[in-house]
Amino acid sequence: MTSTFKRSFPITHITTASAILHIDGINFLTDPVFSPAGTEWDMGLTVLKNTKGPATQLEDIPVIDAVLLP
Repeated sequence: MTSTFKRSFPITHITTASAILHIDGINFLTDPVFSPAGTEWDMGLTVLKNTKGPATQLEDIPVIDAVLLP
């Protein structure tokens, strides 16, 4: 089956599942995480450590119209 979706839209990848979708002038932010490199999360049995920071800093992103959360 051929797709009938004819539009393209840019996606700005930030980190893991965080991204900005630019669709028809509307900016959607998915699963926002902007923790710097070295941030640790104690999960009880293990500690997770962020080894890389986000590709885009929070102060550098455009105005966000909607946030999409899992």
